[in-house]
Amino acid sequence: MFPRVDDNSQEAFQFLSLGAGIVLLLRLVWWLVDRQLTGGGTGPDDLFEALRNGYLVGPDTVVAGGVSLPGRLAIAALTTLAGGLILSVAGGWLARGLHGEPIRAAVRGARWGMLVVGAWALYAVLFLPPVSARISEEGVRIRQRSALLGEVALPLTASERMIPWSELGIVEARTVSSGYQGCNTQEEVVLRMEQEDIVLARIVPGTKDCATSTALARQHMQRLTALLTARSKDGP
Repeated sequence: MFPRVDDNSQEAFQFLSLGAGIVLLLRLVWWLVDRQLTGGGTGPDDLFEALRNGYLVGPDTVVAGGVSLPGRLAIAALTTLAGGLILSVAGGWLARGLHGEPIRAAVRGARWGMLVVGAWALYAVLFLPPVSARISEEGVRIRQRSALLGEVALPLTASERMIPWSELGIVEARTVSSGYQGCNTQEEVVLRMEQEDIVLARIVPGTKDCATSTALARQHMQRLTALLTARSKDGP
């Protein structure tokens, strides 16, 4: 006869299987989204696609900042594990206080924590950029969200700011030194207002071929700058 595995051990195995499944799902999502967003072209749609940083947002939206999709998925995985750990500790502590079974409660808390937090984290890193700008007929609508580690948007209401074309100010592309990621530079499009500078889009060139990726990023920034400048001159 086969040895019987107790209920707590079964819960623990289920927890480990859930964690492994979530990690595999995130890698699959990365692969699918990467294939979906890979393409060529030189039109406005292609420009906006290149400036979404892997987010699945509207066709007229660009994203300012944030790490690339693989990095965001890694952060989402860590957030999922952290959520499971927090609810595991909370469940075990609560069960101990109520004279229940701490181990079983801890495992169930971890399972639900990973499911709930993981589902939100995956949704956030795919659909909710912390900072984005929508180019509309009226002007540029900037949307900002509070985010964990600056990458995983929290389930809070976003703040929005509408800048009409007549008030757009000066739009320019610039290169910013960055010593901790990519090719040590960031390419940005900045809106210069009277009292502040607003970053509308940002690309961190990849490290596989710094010369090529940097040149391509600068080309995207210059195209966006030209597009916004022309729209501001033409008006709504």
